[in-house]
Amino acid sequence: MQNRLTFLTTDSGGQKTFHQNIKELCSKNHIKSEFVPPEEFLKNPSAFQPSDPVVYLSTDVHFLERLTKSLPGYRIVVTEKPKTDFPNVSSVSYSITDYAMQLCRHLAEMGCSRAALFSFCHSSIYVEEHIGAYMEAAERYGIEIREADIYWRDRCSFADCWARLQEHIKEYNAVICSNDINAVYLCKAAAEAGFLVPRDFSVSGRGDTLVGKLTRPTVTTGELDRQDFLRQLLNLCRYLQKEPTVRKMDLMVSQNLRVGESTALGTSICEADYSLHYRQKSQDASEIGYRIFSSMENFLTECDSISLAIVYELIEGKTTQEIAGRLFLEERTVAYRIRKMKEMLGVGTKKELVEAFLAFNIK
Repeated sequence: MQNRLTFLTTDSGGQKTFHQNIKELCSKNHIKSEFVPPEEFLKNPSAFQPSDPVVYLSTDVHFLERLTKSLPGYRIVVTEKPKTDFPNVSSVSYSITDYAMQLCRHLAEMGCSRAALFSFCHSSIYVEEHIGAYMEAAERYGIEIREADIYWRDRCSFADCWARLQEHIKEYNAVICSNDINAVYLCKAAAEAGFLVPRDFSVSGRGDTLVGKLTRPTVTTGELDRQDFLRQLLNLCRYLQKEPTVRKMDLMVSQNLRVGESTALGTSICEADYSLHYRQKSQDASEIGYRIFSSMENFLTECDSISLAIVYELIEGKTTQEIAGRLFLEERTVAYRIRKMKEMLGVGTKKELVEAFLAFNIK
């Protein structure tokens, strides 16, 4: 068996921590991991062993179709089960069925009677399975979701998708977003339009992001055991390497509901928590918005509690000297940490550092 695995992925900021976790786990198991842009792989597939599975770390079903047609002899592993049954494609997926059932039961207990599905794309590998799971779970718990209540994001901007939803928003008790990124930006867009989540309607996401945990309101999401997921992914790849005649296999990893403030239907979190009211109007879940979200997610993953405490003090308008005194640190230590945080987020001033947090209402 060749101790090498090839991962096809774009150089996305949001994947940085995930890639690092993969590298560490492969290293512990004495497996060389190689990350290659998908298009580059297609140009020179002969540089890789056909007997080894190739892991495709994306949700673009169109490229997956290209990949399977161009390389019929390769076995491919994806991190979401595709809606199309490809003969040589295996998958490791979080169980959307479990999460959808837990979420809809929670929403029903909170008094939800009608919900919308927001910002889903036909081009995603998993979209049919996810839509089906939410519709089935909603029906089981007495929540109405019609076909017209699905707000698709294909070939339109987040702003356009939100504008269509906003026309009917008073008809819904809850909005189920395709992921945490869209959930966070929806809470932001709603606040800028004069609505408050969860007072006016509930919002939920999926993806278990740190931004979702720290923004106000905190986002209800699917809690992901990423280490277990990566272990299952690695085990599947090693099994396929040992068994060259096995062409496909699908594994499921459990996913549990983590309830945040965003689904406390009909209630308001402390008005002080909305005092910032997303002062930094700006990006939504556009391509730029995704990059900003990814940068913040990576920042939160890498920084510690002291750095976060410094940011919170900066938000309150404290100087470097005042922060040092309040946190019992050397002033030069505070200055150094601020400089490193600005570098991590790609901003040039303390004001821009603060504004990056205000953009997500992180307090």
